[in-house]
Amino acid sequence: MTCSRKTRSLTQTCQPLGITLPMPQAKPIISDDTVAALTGASICPYVTLTGSVDCSSSPPIDIAAVSTLAHKAGAVVVVDNVFATPLLQKPLAFGADIVVYSATKHIDGQGRCLGGVILGTAKYINETLQPFIRHTGPSLSPVNAWILLKGLETLDLRLQRHCDSAEKVAKALQGHAKLNDVLYPTLRDFPQVDLAKKQMKSGGSIISIDLKGGKDASFRFLNALKLVLISNNLGDSKSLATHPMTTTHQRLTAEQKAAQGITPGLVRLSIVNLAGMPSIVYGLFGLGMFVMFLNMGQSLAAGWFTLGSWPLPIVIIAST
Repeated sequence: MTCSRKTRSLTQTCQPLGITLPMPQAKPIISDDTVAALTGASICPYVTLTGSVDCSSSPPIDIAAVSTLAHKAGAVVVVDNVFATPLLQKPLAFGADIVVYSATKHIDGQGRCLGGVILGTAKYINETLQPFIRHTGPSLSPVNAWILLKGLETLDLRLQRHCDSAEKVAKALQGHAKLNDVLYPTLRDFPQVDLAKKQMKSGGSIISIDLKGGKDASFRFLNALKLVLISNNLGDSKSLATHPMTTTHQRLTAEQKAAQGITPGLVRLSIVNLAGMPSIVYGLFGLGMFVMFLNMGQSLAAGWFTLGSWPLPIVIIAST
C-alpha cells in the first residue's frame, strides 16, 4: 500500500490515541505477515491508487489482492482514486469498499473550486456517510457543485488528451542523459506495467522524472519552466510541476522519504495538451534542444520552426 499525505496525517493523529498504523513502504504490502499484523487491529487501510505516478512510492496497487487481504482482517478498503479518475480505474469492481476523489483535480479540470467525492454502497452512504454529513456540515456550495457537474460533462474528452500527451512525453524522455528514471505506468520498463494495463484503461496524466544532480538540478529545472507552472495541484487545464520532497512529502523524515522512494531529484509533472494544434512540451536539459510536438505522435528537434518566410520561435517550457 502506498502512503498519501492524508494517510500520514491519519497516522500522526492516531498515534497519541494508542492506535498504531503501519507506515506503508514503496511497494504493495501483500503477504501472510501483513494479514497477521492487520488482524484485530482497529485500522482502516487507506490505499492510494494512482492512475499515474505521483512519485516512485505510488505505483499502481493490486486492488483485488489488497482488498482480499484487508477483508480477511475485517478492515475496510478506502481507495483514493484521484490520479486514475473514475474513467481510468474502477476500484469498486475490484473489491474496494469506498472510493474517494479530490474533485478539485481532473473533475473540475480548471482550478476553479474545491470539492470532494465519496463513493460506496447504498448502505454505507445512507447509514454512515449521510448522517455524518447531516450533523457535521461538510457540504458543497451550490456554485461549486454546479462547476463540478459541468466539469464532468467534458471529463472524458479532456482526460483522453491528457493521457495521450503524457504517454508521448514519457516515451520521449526515456533514456535522457540528464535523467535517472522516468516513471509512467504504461512504459514497457515500468515495474508494474502488466498490473497497470490490467486495472486501468490508460496511464493517466502524471509523469515522474528523477533528475541527476538531486535537489539542485530539480530546482534549476523548475525555475527554468516557461509555460509549465510550479504547483502541487494536478489535472488542471495547465501543465504543472512540483518537487515532492519539499512540497507534498516535506514533513516526512529523511528515513521515511527514502522508504517511500522520494529522492531529491524527483519532479512530478501533470501533463496537459488541450490545444487543437501541435503543442511543445519539453525544452532543454543542458545537452542541446529537445522539443516535442504532440501531434499524431510526431517529434522534432529544432530551435526554430519556419512558416513560409516567417521564422517562429519555439516555445521553450524548460531550460537549464
